[in-house]
Amino acid sequence: MTIMEITADDILLSGKNVALQHEPFPYFELDNFVPQELYNKLQEEFPPTEEITKVFTDHKKFINSRDIEDYREDFFAERPHWKAVIEILESQEFASDVEKMLRPHLFHHRYLGALRKWCAYPDPANPWPFKRRTQIGYEWSAMPPGSLVNPHTDKCSKMATFVWHIPERNWKPEFRGGTHFVTPKNAKYNANWSNFKLPFDEVEPLHISDAKQNRLIMFAKTANSWHAVPPIECPEGVWRRVFIFNIGMPFEDRSSFTQRAFESYYRRTEGWRYKDFPEINHKPGM
Repeated sequence: MTIMEITADDILLSGKNVALQHEPFPYFELDNFVPQELYNKLQEEFPPTEEITKVFTDHKKFINSRDIEDYREDFFAERPHWKAVIEILESQEFASDVEKMLRPHLFHHRYLGALRKWCAYPDPANPWPFKRRTQIGYEWSAMPPGSLVNPHTDKCSKMATFVWHIPERNWKPEFRGGTHFVTPKNAKYNANWSNFKLPFDEVEPLHISDAKQNRLIMFAKTANSWHAVPPIECPEGVWRRVFIFNIGMPFEDRSSFTQRAFESYYRRTEGWRYKDFPEINHKPGM
């Protein structure tokens, strides 16, 4: 296998033509995210569906960074280009690059919290009150025909989520599989730090980002960062493939008493708004 050289410039957003939207929440869509040669290597190294064994609600399958911890070295031995890309994503340089882009647009959503400097894990410094420790989480995802992701806003432990479309080579536009940014028809649902879900008929489209080779989309986690994937319409044996990575609170901090109390507060204060949809909200915060 010929391993190509990968540099931070291939990944960092500051060197790319990013058209960031900031209303009603920060998001962007970027085509040709990485050089074509690198993309081809990553497409070849995408885990086959038989290795993607965990199943989420509505039949989405995935394998994530925590699933491979016990065999990380073996996993990346067969995927050297993914290893190099992820090392850049986990770097302080990438965290600072994203923070610089998003900070001016987060004041409206996070107020003074937007001023805290992002420090890539495992930064040992005591982060409070001027620093925010962050860690990259990532997963390879595959969705079969008929699967979907209901409108939701993501966990409050996340700061920014990226969806990198890496469709199979035979993917066609009529299979759908795009990521939909949406807004609730009822404004009361714009308070959703807890990540409650809504049915599709309770939202209307804001922007549709179709599944396209080497397309990257990003959105910042806010109380109203609603997004979804409507039912996939591809044939049997074809999968909607994406690589998802997010910048958020370190995993070891997400189970802390402070964070659990924070999440409990929001579930209690926001939950009444979503009581009419118990069938899709049995696990808020997923």
